[in-house]
Amino acid sequence: MRGYGARMRPPPIRKQAPMIQHVRTLIRERVKSDRGASAVEYGLLAALIAVVIIGAVTLVGSNLSATFSHVAPVVSPSP
Repeated sequence: MRGYGARMRPPPIRKQAPMIQHVRTLIRERVKSDRGASAVEYGLLAALIAVVIIGAVTLVGSNLSATFSHVAPVVSPSP
């Protein structure tokens, strides 16, 4: 790596636009914040509840269908 001698100067430091500084500040605050973790936990909880509901409806639905198939001929009047 070359050092900066008497003839060489370091590259000039460019001043960043205020919008870029604002975005960087927002990103740093979001990374430091743990509020996003609770949102992820709520999302996982909602997904788990949805899976349980779908499983229960599928199980009850198939059992209910079998019950109706068994009861329907018994209840229907004979011609």
